[in-house]
Amino acid sequence: RRGRESESEARSSDERARKRRETMRPMRLTQTVTRQGTAPLTAPRRAVTARAAASGLKQLSDAQLEQQVKEAKTEIVKLEMKKASRQEFKPHEIKAQKKRVAQLLTVKREREIEQGISKRESKRAEKNAALAKYKQQLKDANIVIQRPKSTKLRWQKRQAARDASEE
Repeated sequence: RRGRESESEARSSDERARKRRETMRPMRLTQTVTRQGTAPLTAPRRAVTARAAASGLKQLSDAQLEQQVKEAKTEIVKLEMKKASRQEFKPHEIKAQKKRVAQLLTVKREREIEQGISKRESKRAEKNAALAKYKQQLKDANIVIQRPKSTKLRWQKRQAARDASEE
């Protein structure tokens, strides 16, 4: 008798699950109506707004892009410092700032691709620009950094001195 009850229960749960699947509606797509009739179904509005935000970034100049990347990265650092020191902060803002940085860097890289700059050339140019900036800061502060003389030069001088003393 118990076996029959479990089979009937199993059948009824299967039927309920099938009915649930049948009644589930797919994700709603937006549909625009024009004078000629209805336009084909398009993607949800959420995807369209993301593209609209990215198109606004494309209008920025290279200097403005760099400035905004720098600002967003400093904001991420500030938020992470708040998190580490257990101060109040909104955790979703970290994710939003990271996404903003990614969008800005994507726009920057797209421009480089249009100009025909390879990824390696781009990285090298960034590195050289950072080094030039650092050297300029040292120069402005009147800081002189001397490289240590190589041991090879010292060895050669000692050898020359020995040779001169032997003669």
